[in-house]
Amino acid sequence: MLLKKNIKLHYGSNRGLYNFIKYKVFYRLGQYAQCKKIDWARVNRIVFLCHGNICRSSLAEYYARQLGANTISCGLACRGNDPADKRAIAFAADLGLDLTVHKTTNIKDVVFNHDDLLVAMEPAHLDGIKKHNAQKAQVTLAGLWSNNNKSAYIHDPYSAIDEHFSICGNKILGAVRGLVEQLR
Repeated sequence: MLLKKNIKLHYGSNRGLYNFIKYKVFYRLGQYAQCKKIDWARVNRIVFLCHGNICRSSLAEYYARQLGANTISCGLACRGNDPADKRAIAFAADLGLDLTVHKTTNIKDVVFNHDDLLVAMEPAHLDGIKKHNAQKAQVTLAGLWSNNNKSAYIHDPYSAIDEHFSICGNKILGAVRGLVEQLR
């Protein structure tokens, strides 16, 4: 019982644990080395992407904007025009961010530019990005830029317990800080 609770707390779910391990191995084997080769002088806008644009990418967008970055966010599988998740709104409010004004945007409604940096929350998003990235913007994974715990995978906290949402949120904050530092 304690093991199950620890998995839900630290990884969101059994699948989250599996993905964390799988992508950590791939990261250590150099699978995502290309995602670290960014020409920062070329970056004008950071575009955060996740599945639904209600938790991870929306939080990243608003936090990066607070840090002075030119940024937007979108989702690979959202309808568009939906509000942010209530837990994302509450987490952001503790940082002085107002996610109540956020409305989701589907990736198909975004025009990417050559000088964009597309930032995915997990490797599974990379294939979805390829379909829409006609301008060949640079692509990376958010967790690779965290100063404290680099990982290619940031779990989707949407269906996770509240405590895991905070862990996920802090991973996103660390990744955004690392990205913005590189941009400066």
